[in-house]
Amino acid sequence: MNEKFAKTLKPLLEKQLTTTIALQDFMEREYATLNTAKALELDDIIQKKQQVIDDLDDLNNNWQRLLVASQVDISEQSIRLFLAKLDPDGTSGLVTSWNALCEHTKACQRLNTVNGSVIVLRQHATQQALDILQGKSHSNTYGPKGQKLSNNYGGHSIATV
Repeated sequence: MNEKFAKTLKPLLEKQLTTTIALQDFMEREYATLNTAKALELDDIIQKKQQVIDDLDDLNNNWQRLLVASQVDISEQSIRLFLAKLDPDGTSGLVTSWNALCEHTKACQRLNTVNGSVIVLRQHATQQALDILQGKSHSNTYGPKGQKLSNNYGGHSIATV
């Protein structure tokens, strides 16, 4: 394999890694902010996170073009093997950087799932509160025999929202 090609891949891989770590940081801050319900701070984090995602998307497109041009299968293991062939003695740290990138990417995926769940739960609770204030019925309570009990608030709005 070509040493010049390995030197081309290294800065791109490192940039992907630092950008993915930045994304992970924003997602962790997003989670913390979701739990404090600071809407303005959350908006700022989401905007910054979106910019990092856009940057990462560009980097990933460049990375994929290089891999496709090298006829490398786009899978975690195939890329790891390809990088090991480019850097058999490990001096340029391609495989180490790749492994770190994979770990941080997986952490981002986990955080995305958790943050999405928090948002859905908050949205559900907010909708229930609005429904109660507007006098809409909720039938989420069950009796001792498993039958649904009506929580009808009489069809009258408690407050105007």
